[in-house]
Amino acid sequence: AVPVSNLGLRPSQGNAGLCCCHVTGQARNDNSVAVHVTIKFSAFNAPPGPNAPAEPLSTILYFIKDLQPGQTHQIEAPGFIFPCNQIPEGVRNVRTEVEVKGITYPPF
Repeated sequence: AVPVSNLGLRPSQGNAGLCCCHVTGQARNDNSVAVHVTIKFSAFNAPPGPNAPAEPLSTILYFIKDLQPGQTHQIEAPGFIFPCNQIPEGVRNVRTEVEVKGITYPPF
């Protein structure tokens, strides 16, 4: 398991009305082996629910290589190519999908 926590949005220029909008946070490896982690962040312009859009405004991928057991990694994901203020309710409308692959080393 690799929980992702403390998610936030940070504008590139320090102004939420200017491009671009970065995702920040932390990922922690709770596994007993080193892992590669791919995190998909998808921004929506409406909260989840029956009237939510099916397609995100944009999706970005963030990759963590060789995350060791018990290690925490600071996330500074590349930005969405629009201002943070286009994501109403901020990080609540950013959905996260985490894919974890264990690293196996060949026997000697």
